[in-house]
Amino acid sequence: MTRPSRLYAPLLVLAFLAAACSSDGRDLAEPLPGATTTSRPPATTTAADADAGVEVPAATTPAPTEPAALEGLTGLAVRSDSFRPGEPIPPRNTCEGAGISPSIRIENIPPEAVELALIAEELTNPFVHWVVWGIDPASPNINEAMATGQLPMGLNSLGQQGWAPPCPSDPGLHQFRFTVHAMSEALGLESGADPNSTIGAIDAATIDQASITAIINVN
Repeated sequence: MTRPSRLYAPLLVLAFLAAACSSDGRDLAEPLPGATTTSRPPATTTAADADAGVEVPAATTPAPTEPAALEGLTGLAVRSDSFRPGEPIPPRNTCEGAGISPSIRIENIPPEAVELALIAEELTNPFVHWVVWGIDPASPNINEAMATGQLPMGLNSLGQQGWAPPCPSDPGLHQFRFTVHAMSEALGLESGADPNSTIGAIDAATIDQASITAIINVN
């Protein structure tokens, strides 16, 4: 009878060890209902790590964020001494008080601007409160209670010339926008023009603009 070769013995041992390592005889349990599972991010390896045989988790990149809307921080800028942006219009500038026009401060005027204009309107219930043009870029500020006739003014939505003090009656939040337009040419309109004519002409000549908003909350 021929004896097995001595080379077969090591092979049989290796086969037995491989089978033992492939399974320890236990099955993985299913995750419990409602349990969360985590997974590792895909691995990346640098050249140095590859040489050393080290695996490194991939870095995660945060989602890009949209830039905040900046109002008046670059280019033409507008502000008011009567109210702060986004805050209530004081009663003195509305029908609950004296109803005087608010102050407007204009800054960073582009050098090519020939004339400035101002449009004040309610956004919640569309209403034109004030249209002013002929503002000199060299002296652009408008003080409170500006007299009618001091600058050219168009008609408001009441059909009157000058500032129409806000007087909302519908409950809720009402938004108002004050927009300053830098224009490349003089408007050339007579005072008392209707809102459609003045606003259309202002928009056509605008080379830069900036706005601030204010609110009135009616309970």
